[in-house]
Amino acid sequence: DDGRGAVADPWLATRVRFFDLTMRAFQIVLPLVAAEAALRCALLGRRAGDHDARVNALAFSAAAPASQRRCSPAELARSARKLDAAEAIARGHAVPLGREIVQLNRAMVWLPTDPARARKASDSALAGLARLGMVDSYEGNRARGQHLFVLYCAGDHDELLAAAEREIATRDNNLMTVAVAYLGQ
Repeated sequence: DDGRGAVADPWLATRVRFFDLTMRAFQIVLPLVAAEAALRCALLGRRAGDHDARVNALAFSAAAPASQRRCSPAELARSARKLDAAEAIARGHAVPLGREIVQLNRAMVWLPTDPARARKASDSALAGLARLGMVDSYEGNRARGQHLFVLYCAGDHDELLAAAEREIATRDNNLMTVAVAYLGQ
């Protein structure tokens, strides 16, 4: 025990990290691989006491069905419960960027049924990342790229064009967010 209730098992920690990185890397390109990695990450993260990995895995697995196909009300309700669980873990264990990660994924869950609510969640995640100085982190890059998509789906094309121009004009930009920005123009 490491004093926080987590078992100090390097092999377990390595597997959690592997599945967390796999989930993040394949979210866009291979969502089924990412979903499998998220499930394994959540289960192993619980055993290891890795709350950061648990929040990431629960939040991603909540948003995955909404991004893949039309969701039934039951699937959306299940996604909301997963996001509530992820938020409770983030708050209960002071997970860095936990609230912002949950908000990013709430935006994706709400996008098919309530684009205005999705936009508020996306704006909230971006504001939180900015407040924490993490706009240029992996999560910040993902949030900015996703925000362009939310703006498009919400029909706010003027704001989409302005955000795309800001993204393209940024000197130290991320390849993925610039590509999405060009698509938004």
